[in-house]
Amino acid sequence: MDHADQYTSFVGPFMAKFHLHHKLLVYPEHTLPMVYFLESGAKIWLVFFQAGVLALAPWLPPFVLHTLTYLAIWSSVAEVSRYLCHNSKSRTALLLAKAGLLLRKQHHATHHQKDNTCYCFLNGMADPLVNRIATTWFPGYKSNTDLDFDGYQGAPAKGPSTTIR
Repeated sequence: MDHADQYTSFVGPFMAKFHLHHKLLVYPEHTLPMVYFLESGAKIWLVFFQAGVLALAPWLPPFVLHTLTYLAIWSSVAEVSRYLCHNSKSRTALLLAKAGLLLRKQHHATHHQKDNTCYCFLNGMADPLVNRIATTWFPGYKSNTDLDFDGYQGAPAKGPSTTIR
């Protein structure tokens, strides 16, 4: 999504909203179920993915069916992980991040400080592979899509700081 720039398309508003995370480093405060709903709602592909899995369920081996279902669920949990990384000082969130289950703030800060790196926001474990793909196939977002920030508008963040530590 960091490299998507078809803002006049049907999904253009979702792209622009997603790109705001580079500009507004503290998100508006919401409960975690609301974050899960709001962030997953922007995942139009997830509806089609889940419908396809459901349609193929009678023919899929249980392992494949479960793997695809967990992929869909964890894809949305990743959005919550990113939100917590940006906003939360909760001991539980910090403990889960330290255990490697959620994204560590220090790891995700690299995504905002260096171009074209550290895209995975569930827990960052796949970043070595994704970083290699990103640098091979895509230009950096700082020199491309982030140049369109002048046209972005976002809700002002509530909170004391707009930096990731």
